[in-house]
Amino acid sequence: MSTYKPSPLEFTSIGTIPVRVPGNSSSSRVYHVHISLLYGQSKLVKRIIWEGVGTGGIQIPDYVAGLGFEHFVTWLHNGDILEGHFKRHIINLWELAFELESNSFKAYLKEKGKECLGESDYLAFAQRLETMQPADSSFSLQDLHDYMFQGLADKIHTDGWTSFIEKTEGGWEDLMNRKDDEDGTKGKFLSSLMAWLDKDDRKSTPG
Repeated sequence: MSTYKPSPLEFTSIGTIPVRVPGNSSSSRVYHVHISLLYGQSKLVKRIIWEGVGTGGIQIPDYVAGLGFEHFVTWLHNGDILEGHFKRHIINLWELAFELESNSFKAYLKEKGKECLGESDYLAFAQRLETMQPADSSFSLQDLHDYMFQGLADKIHTDGWTSFIEKTEGGWEDLMNRKDDEDGTKGKFLSSLMAWLDKDDRKSTPG
């Protein structure tokens, strides 16, 4: 099943509303975004429009702007985000989809991840997100944590261990050669990974 993507549109002021994204004097920006796209793709922005459309535009809250709202605007107009931007900002983008209350943007991020994340990416992100749990109680991060571990487990099942290790381009060897820290970070990560692999094995085993 294909994931919904907004129809690409030209960056024009016709049929749009000014969307002010706060920042310092040099980084504050105004985007002219088509109202129909905003209405359909973000419950948060839809509420803001209802409350402030009579003021000549709307302003995005600081906590949303700081997560990379410009990437959401790019997706609205182009239907896609550059792979490099996606990989560099995936954690913030996941949080952005949650804060914007945009199920379609979140669905797009999940499909984009399947298209462009490789074995080394899943391994790196899973390790990073494991260290962020459970200290950060944001369930959007927990959701991304689970997405990365599921992707990692899928790669191992599909590739087989030997091919998977080769495709991590040294990442797995670095992990295995690394001494564990006082918090047992490496051990916790490996335990979590084994749990995901065991869960998938149980799913595939006839009951």
